[in-house]
Amino acid sequence: MAITRLGGTNAITGTLPAANINDTSIGNITALPAGVGGSWVLIDTQTVSGTPTTIEPGAVFSATYDTYVIVIRRYNNVSGGGLQFQLGTSGGYTTSGYRWNVDGGGGTGTALNSGVAGSSIIDLLGGTSSTYHVNSTQDCLSGVIWVHNPFNSERTSVHAELSWENATDLDAHIANVGAHPNTNTSYDRWKLICPSGSQTFEATTIIQTFGVVNA
Repeated sequence: MAITRLGGTNAITGTLPAANINDTSIGNITALPAGVGGSWVLIDTQTVSGTPTTIEPGAVFSATYDTYVIVIRRYNNVSGGGLQFQLGTSGGYTTSGYRWNVDGGGGTGTALNSGVAGSSIIDLLGGTSSTYHVNSTQDCLSGVIWVHNPFNSERTSVHAELSWENATDLDAHIANVGAHPNTNTSYDRWKLICPSGSQTFEATTIIQTFGVVNA
């Protein structure tokens, strides 16, 4: 193993020689080397304020990553409605042809199964019934949405995992969602929709998009 000798200045300041590392010091590193795989890289953070009916971060998908993860936390749907998902481009969002299916459960073990073979949206909570809608309690919903191959020429695949307190009986619900659009469009953005009307997202909602580095 090679040993690098630090000069007097380097030893005192903790600065590493530029020839031995991409950045000049540990504190200045802004990206992992290409040889380090399997990491999540933060691309976008949406801190929601006011009462929007949609959340749209703009272009977040690119050729840089094949897989992206959208993390939802501190979500409060004050009107007790659903939560839907769409993919899009700078020219607009796809509003037809989604295939989605949900398998989950609620309460004391009641099955939650729903799906559509040709929809304008992907329904992340399992259906339009209020049984599957979120309660108006802070922090009751958390979710992770995996989006695979959104930008390349392969078919985009969506896998979502969400848990929440439902609006009807306050019981815990969980849903595993599998979905995809029916075309190989190159998508560069996503949109979350709360379909129940005006007051939808609480001001403390945080939604972050990460790119997953290929191993």
